[in-house]
Amino acid sequence: MKFKMTLGWKIWCLVALLFAVFMCLSVLSSSLSGTQLKLTPGQEVQWQVWRPFDTDEIPLKLGFRVDDSNYGTEKWEKRSRDLGDCDYFVKTEKRICQGEPVIIDIVLNNGKTCRMEAMNESSSSTNMKWRNLSPVWQCAELAEKSGNNHWQAKVVSVSPVLTGEVVEIQADAPLGLKEIHGSDYTWMILVIFWPIYVGILILWALVLWYINQRKKRMQN
Repeated sequence: MKFKMTLGWKIWCLVALLFAVFMCLSVLSSSLSGTQLKLTPGQEVQWQVWRPFDTDEIPLKLGFRVDDSNYGTEKWEKRSRDLGDCDYFVKTEKRICQGEPVIIDIVLNNGKTCRMEAMNESSSSTNMKWRNLSPVWQCAELAEKSGNNHWQAKVVSVSPVLTGEVVEIQADAPLGLKEIHGSDYTWMILVIFWPIYVGILILWALVLWYINQRKKRMQN
């Protein structure tokens, strides 16, 4: 017996296809990009990333690995200060953050070079210290375009303390939970409700299956 797809199933398939495309675009939009970089003057790396829409300026940061097994030791505290942990002085009520200097040239899509430096203050995640990169001087906006994007990073100078260390250089995704870099990505925040959409599709499919089975019983 030849299967005949009803109008209800055709509509369901179309909606499921649109949902799959939406999810693929969301994954591409929320994926971080970057690579490893050895902090040696003259060292250069490249990486590529595909985006569905144009973005606003994309923030960059450097990730340094830390060994938390030495937590609390003098060695760990010095390492943390070198990477931008802050000292707090109770008497003056001031925080002093002085991460070791790193200067990097960034080029996006063969545009003008933007010289950037690692900020003095760092943030922490599991076994990592992250330092944002900030322009040394006014430079062109590092905004990704729709399609393929080509990033280049070259180490200009680095503190002797950090020379030779392999770090992660990372560009933010345009679609994030805390920040969205580009008005074209605003509507895609709806992806956080994907379990609801999947539940609706499953329930809809069950209803269609039940209706088809009922029709078959009535015909027999």
